[in-house]
Formats: sequence, C-alpha cells, structure tokens
Amino acid sequence: MLKQLFSESWNAGASLVKGLWVTLRQLFVRPFTVQYPEERLSWPARSRGRLVLPKDPAIGKDRCTACLLCQRTCPNHSIEITVATNEAGKRYAGDFLHHLDRCTFCGLCTEVCPFDALRMSHEHELAVWDKALLKRHLQAETLAFGEPWDGGLPQPAAGKAKEA
Repeated sequence: MLKQLFSESWNAGASLVKGLWVTLRQLFVRPFTVQYPEERLSWPARSRGRLVLPKDPAIGKDRCTACLLCQRTCPNHSIEITVATNEAGKRYAGDFLHHLDRCTFCGLCTEVCPFDALRMSHEHELAVWDKALLKRHLQAETLAFGEPWDGGLPQPAAGKAKEA
C-alpha cells in the first residue's frame, strides 16, 4: 500500500513536470497570427468546400442523370433531388437541393457519382446571417467544368481551369 502511494505520487509529479515543460517551451515561441480579411492562408489542393454541380461545356448542361446515388450515400440526407424526364424519356435532376446546414463536407457524394457530375469546390467562407440561405439549388448555378478528376493526385493548380 505504501509502495502504491509513492508510485502514484511519483507519476503525478512526473506528469506535472511534463505539462509545465510544454508550457515553458511555448513561452519562447513566437505566435502565429493571420490578419484574416487582409491575409489568407492557402488551402490544400484537395480541401473540400461546398458542393457544386458544374455545367459541362461540351454538352451545355450538367452531367447529372438523377441516378440518386449521391442522395442515398449522403449520411446526413443533405441532398434532395427531384427527378424529371425530358421529351425523349431520359431522366435528369429537375431540382438539386443541397442543405449546407446539414452537410459535413465528407465528399462521399462526389466519390460515388459515376458521371463526375458533382464536385467539392474550394469555397469555404460560407457564413450567412439567414439560415434559409444555406439551402442551395445547385442546378441554377453557372459554374463551368474543369478537367475530370481521374482518381489520382491532383496536378498543380496552374494548369487547371478555375472551378469556383
């Protein structure tokens, strides 16, 4: 019992010294501050912003065929697709509603899309005053498609078209 008491006291003292050592080291490190609106940090090439449904310049519209894979894969049910059909009987997304307030930006919807119709943009400043503005109808946006992602590591951004 006495041995256990000394052992616990020794472990407590050792952890206290470790914690104080970390604090003491940080006293002499210069702080890292970014003056936000004027200065901005660069984001990694594969960072995930909000979901976009860009238009394909080859066909003049988005590539979504309303297969609903993204809607079924989304863990938070942040995607709602209303399926419509054209004169030829082909399905398309009549309304592609994305709830930003529910989205966790996991990217599962873009990974499961077989037509490369969805992208995660680099737009990350998404704060709004009205919660109703967090519901976006993606088919109404006019973003253009860049190169399709082949599943490998992205190339440097200098050669790519800007998406968002």
